[in-house]
Amino acid sequence: MMQVASAIAFDPLVVHRYRAAFQVRGTLDVPEEQLGVVLRGAFGLTLRRMVCHDVSLACTGCPLRETCAYPALFDPGAQREVPAVGRLQDPPRPFVIRPAGGGSIVASRGSFGPGSTRVRPNVASAEEGSGRQGARRAGPGSSRQGGEGRSEGGPVRHEAVRSGARSVGRESKGLGSVSAGVDRREGAASLVLDAHVVGRAHAEAPLLLATLRGMGDAGLGARRTRMSLVSVEALDGRGLPCGTALDPVGGRLSAVAPGVRARELVRPGDETARVVRVRYVSPTWLKEGGEVVREPRFGALMRRLRARLGALATVFGEREVDEDPRAMAAAADAVAMIHQAVTWYGQARRSTRTGQTHPLEGFVGEAVYQGELGRFLPMLRLGELLHVGKHATFGLGRIEVEVLG
Repeated sequence: MMQVASAIAFDPLVVHRYRAAFQVRGTLDVPEEQLGVVLRGAFGLTLRRMVCHDVSLACTGCPLRETCAYPALFDPGAQREVPAVGRLQDPPRPFVIRPAGGGSIVASRGSFGPGSTRVRPNVASAEEGSGRQGARRAGPGSSRQGGEGRSEGGPVRHEAVRSGARSVGRESKGLGSVSAGVDRREGAASLVLDAHVVGRAHAEAPLLLATLRGMGDAGLGARRTRMSLVSVEALDGRGLPCGTALDPVGGRLSAVAPGVRARELVRPGDETARVVRVRYVSPTWLKEGGEVVREPRFGALMRRLRARLGALATVFGEREVDEDPRAMAAAADAVAMIHQAVTWYGQARRSTRTGQTHPLEGFVGEAVYQGELGRFLPMLRLGELLHVGKHATFGLGRIEVEVLG
């Protein structure tokens, strides 16, 4: 019953799921590991151009900020009437945009020796649909530009993280990456993106989807490759299509996706789970006590996930989450990490609009945890949709959860 109570505690948090497919008009020259960065810049710029009456104004100084859709979606902290969200410096954005399907850099299953890490794509689950996947490797010191941001400054850091738990890994100067929902061939049908919208922000879903369409019309990557939005499906709790949000005749976009709560995401075996594998599909950047977390401790993962979900529920949900964070944290610290195989990914992003450089870092790989895990599965299932850690809105901090016993 603990798992059921935990799921009910997160009832204030409702997620609406969409899948948008684009026809690429040319060759999309964006490295997979940079796609989230490119999407972030292109999305924010397109949204602001669509709704802002004066792009020279900062949102905090704009007299229309309380009614404008831009801060509501992209800069919630600029609004005056924003509830407190604990220790988070800024309220999280109420959506996640990511490539459909999944892929990760993980150690080969069953390999526990030094040097056994290899790059391979994950097989997307039935819930994640049929996004195309393929593998590529970025060369040492590669620097690509695309959209609003670009990566600079030498090779990617890809270092093994070791601890008392069994670990594998190696040091590499390039991040092997996978294509998730991307088909690069000229004329091929597609870049497929998932968009997950939280709570009250779902009223702005048509604008969010229209921004994706405008972003495609403007083009992505160094070549400004244009893309046509050809379909937008609403997805149910299992990730299966349940409606269309794009009128194929008039092009009208609608907010039609049903709301999904934690209790609808739990799966058979979750309630009694004692061994769970978590795959860190994209770089996951966590921070505790002012220090960056460089290995996937379960307590650190759950505290940051609880903080993110709680903030989303407080700002955009129906009410605050009814769950004691201290009791949850104590229980999470009692869970043992019995295996980990992660590497540290580090790269820099420079905004071509502001000139500022931002680190894009985090661990990727997998960890296996053992203990009383049933109470945490509802949060982890929500985390599969809403991600965890820094830059989660555009695809970082993506996790996949598998109950092993």
